[in-house]
Amino acid sequence: MHKLADFIQYEHSTLRPHVELIRVTADTVGEVPLPILRDLTNAVLGFLLRELMPHAREEREVLYKALEQATQAPGSTATMNREHLEVSKLADQLGDLRRVLYGLYALINLHFAKEGEIYSDILEHRLSTTEKGLLVASLSHCQGERQCSRFVPLAPTAGNSLPSFGPSIRIPASR
Repeated sequence: MHKLADFIQYEHSTLRPHVELIRVTADTVGEVPLPILRDLTNAVLGFLLRELMPHAREEREVLYKALEQATQAPGSTATMNREHLEVSKLADQLGDLRRVLYGLYALINLHFAKEGEIYSDILEHRLSTTEKGLLVASLSHCQGERQCSRFVPLAPTAGNSLPSFGPSIRIPASR
């Protein structure tokens, strides 16, 4: 990958199917049996905790620092960091499932669009080829350290189940 924008686009494209699972899960609230909803919700929570939040931390520690240096504008990424905080808060509040899932879906897609359309363009024009290469290498290194299960089915099919990303939440059985 030669362009920073391509790298950011690729990184987001690997996360997008799981972001879409957030909307799909929200759509199923009240429409599917609770065991299926529990599995979907656990898959969303695992994605948030093991994939998306580490991605956000990497952006904050590598990409946003580079952007603030390139623009000579400390604090210019504060709004993006605030969105990361909101995603984290919503992940902690998965009790009101439908509202939270639609909120996460909208916020993450907005966040990806801003990075892809604004930040990558700024860095593309303000960093040297060497600086861009180093930035992509740093981001690639971070990505390689992340435990990830990105290329797993997003819906159960014969012989498989939803991906398990870690901790589960409890959804009470219907009465």
